[in-house]
Amino acid sequence: MKRNDDDAGLSGSKVSRLTYIKSGIFGLSSAVGMLSATPLASAERSDYTIRTGTSEETTVYVREADADGPTVMVVGGMHGDEANGYTAAQKIANWRIDAGKLVVLPEANVEAIRNDSRVYNGGIDLNRQFPSGSEPTTALAREIWDVVVSENIDFLFDLHSSYGIYSSDDGGVGQGIFSTRAASATGHRKELVSYLNESYVADSTYDYSGYSSSDGSSPMLKHKVGADLDTGAIIFETTRKNGRPLPQQVRETTAAVQEFLQRFGLITETVSYSQDVIAANTAEDTNTKQSGLQFDISNTFGQDARITDLEIDPHNSAIDQLRDHSYSEGQWISELFIDADVQNGLADINNGVSLPCTIDLDSDGHSDSADKEAVLSSDSAATVSLYQFKSNGSPVDMASEPVTFTVHYELADGTPGFDSFTVGGDALVYEDDVQGIDTPVDSNGKQSGLKFSVTNDAGSNMTIHDVAISPENSAIDQLRDHSYSEGQWISELFIDADVQNGVTDINNGVSLPCFIDLDWDGHSTSASNDAILSPGSSGTVSLYQFKSNGSPVDMVGENVEITIDYTLGDGGSGSRTFMLLV
Repeated sequence: MKRNDDDAGLSGSKVSRLTYIKSGIFGLSSAVGMLSATPLASAERSDYTIRTGTSEETTVYVREADADGPTVMVVGGMHGDEANGYTAAQKIANWRIDAGKLVVLPEANVEAIRNDSRVYNGGIDLNRQFPSGSEPTTALAREIWDVVVSENIDFLFDLHSSYGIYSSDDGGVGQGIFSTRAASATGHRKELVSYLNESYVADSTYDYSGYSSSDGSSPMLKHKVGADLDTGAIIFETTRKNGRPLPQQVRETTAAVQEFLQRFGLITETVSYSQDVIAANTAEDTNTKQSGLQFDISNTFGQDARITDLEIDPHNSAIDQLRDHSYSEGQWISELFIDADVQNGLADINNGVSLPCTIDLDSDGHSDSADKEAVLSSDSAATVSLYQFKSNGSPVDMASEPVTFTVHYELADGTPGFDSFTVGGDALVYEDDVQGIDTPVDSNGKQSGLKFSVTNDAGSNMTIHDVAISPENSAIDQLRDHSYSEGQWISELFIDADVQNGVTDINNGVSLPCFIDLDWDGHSTSASNDAILSPGSSGTVSLYQFKSNGSPVDMVGENVEITIDYTLGDGGSGSRTFMLLV
């Protein structure tokens, strides 16, 4: 066993059925640090202390928005030597929310934090004082539990760090996301793993992984929440291995919490990417390469937003420079140009800038006219143009190159924030060819199966390992074949691929919406296989049979959201969400 930190001693087995509940589209506009979750504006703030008057006194920060919504609790500082936990939670305590309630306990164990120690009060590990089915065993643990119960939470995040890495054999649990089996926690965990690995982890050594553990199997806060309250919870672990910087740990932790809060419905207003990137072959050169990038960002705040800085981080480390080749200023003749409705933004930099970089729009240009912050009015969009991406002095075709951007902004009321997202580089392409199928294995006359194609646009093999299925019509509540065999139209999920077919045949089908793990959720080894596509090849996905209250559904006219998680032979990974409009 390789657990010596927070999920020590737990079984790493997977569940056989994953229930995936989406509260909305899992968007790309996620953030780091303060992110797009900005300090409180219209939400009500009510803070209070626990263990008041003792050396363990600590503050609980409560943010409650005007709009109804779920309650999420974030805990940091259970272990005082894990700076990531309390540092990230301190940032989150100041975030703005748009709906529901956010409860944050940044410094759960102030004595341990003061002493930079895992334990407190003579050797007590605070996160081992929460036995399921009975009262917590110390006064501090009991008051923390009182907060959990009195705030009537709908989800819990417990933030930590480790000396090791869970996916290695070094005994640590860092870069691990560990969920309860209660509620929808397993689905959230898998989505966050895919999101972080795709958007934030440049070195696969630090890829995130994890598992769902039996609720109540260890006396931790997460387990007690799952076992006693039947509520979803996650322990989030970064790694301190190899001297990994604290800011990087906090960046990944806050990004995960931010993405979850957006998905869970607590945060709806952002300065966000509009998911419309194009690689541009500009008129300024004759190299025929699409060496410029252009995309839109939107301001959904109820006030002006000023864009102050832009971080640019190509995933391909060979892309090492952004440099235009003109002495003029404007779109495609400056490194950065933002076409905004109130004020255009601009940065024209002598000799360009090395990548990755952060461009300060107010100071990095070569003159006063060559640096200017962009200003967007409320509910407006702006077009960002970047030119020219280079590698070792030569222009790079950016058509399949992913780049992570972080947009820093300041609202008219002085509130700062920033939002991070990845553009380009989609390796999995949906061919927009869905069909409703009246399969030959039944005689009901209804097109109760769906078939569509996806293509591997990457330069290495693609392994499809998870598929989430979410019908827009909530009455469509089951996917279930009616055969004991395995294959197309006789299994719930079949992917016809050139290297290896994928299949998941599930006893008694699966409730919808769902999250299917292809190599685990089938009833046997032969009924659980990932699909593998070679570079440039397409695979045909077949889903059968969609039902409502036990009866087959004609899927013509129905919409189904699909999310496919994949890994690539070159070590990359990704997640693609699209809508089947049948």
